[in-house]
Amino acid sequence: MLLKSKTALIAGAGRNNGKAIATTFAREGAELILVSRKRKDELDEVVKECESLARKCCPCWLTSASPTRSTTSCSRAWIVSARSTFR
Repeated sequence: MLLKSKTALIAGAGRNNGKAIATTFAREGAELILVSRKRKDELDEVVKECESLARKCCPCWLTSASPTRSTTSCSRAWIVSARSTFR
């Protein structure tokens, strides 16, 4: 568990390299904030896979329809994660 008690923000986590990085980091013990702009269903699958490894995940799905709201939700996720990690 090389990444135990660490938090990682992974962009493009819904598929390909991002998915591979997310699942590897989860196996190594990291808590995850997973970001994707497209394919919400694929991001949800990655979240389920990482949570099945007993890791905490916070998905952030960015949409072009509301970039401000999406960015704010990811920022809040990061703040909440940081508070819980560094206590």
